[in-house]
Amino acid sequence: MTTIAALNWNGSTVAGSNTGYTLAHDSVISSGVPPWVFFQDWALGFTGSMLALNVCRTALSKATSSLTTEGDVATAIGKCLTEYDIGHKETGELTWSFGIWCILVNRDGRIWDLDESLSLGPIPKRTFWARGSGERYALGAARAIMASAPDCGCDEVVRRSIEAATFNDIYSPGDPFVVNLSAAALKQST
Repeated sequence: MTTIAALNWNGSTVAGSNTGYTLAHDSVISSGVPPWVFFQDWALGFTGSMLALNVCRTALSKATSSLTTEGDVATAIGKCLTEYDIGHKETGELTWSFGIWCILVNRDGRIWDLDESLSLGPIPKRTFWARGSGERYALGAARAIMASAPDCGCDEVVRRSIEAATFNDIYSPGDPFVVNLSAAALKQST
């Protein structure tokens, strides 16, 4: 697993994560590559399946149709994962499970939680959100920082929260990765 996070606070929208991965049998790889996909007006952070991350990184970066809504993005993710036979649907169940948990961020500052069935949950502004094995450490650190230092920059809140996760969670190795997702920053990343 890994730890991903996002926050829209004090006029900025920032995403972050650690840069390492934990693979089968707890093998830890500190790759230096963050589990984020940047495409069109979107940033998508992944926890869970590394294969799903790689498939989506390729498919979404090559998407030719305009993905204008969060629903468009969720549909595109489902399409590319099912084309690669990733995910399953239990007999009698209404939804698929893809083995991923994500954070979706639009460059306009909106943030969503995207669960394993690709259900979208909007995250309110001024609410730090995290997913992954280190999410509780990141959430606790962010809430403490935001309460004790309300003038702290959004970048700093995310960075320090990811540092707390990497320090406390052996499944979130590597260094903190933090990116300000203003319109200019996201355009440069794609």
